[in-house]
Amino acid sequence: MSQFDAIFQPLAINKLTIRNRVISTAHAEVYATENGMPTERYIKYYEEKAKGGIGLCVCGGSSLYP
Repeated sequence: MSQFDAIFQPLAINKLTIRNRVISTAHAEVYATENGMPTERYIKYYEEKAKGGIGLCVCGGSSLYP
């Protein structure tokens, strides 16, 4: 067993279970509008990260409300 095997194991945080311990921290990907609203490209960016196996993505530089 490798010392890194735990990174691919699920992690429970209260009632949320993350599929692994691979995390993408918030960063400025600059795919939002001037007002900080998400664009289709922004959404696709995070969809592809999830498909690639990231367990948790922390989004940065966007808004949910105008």
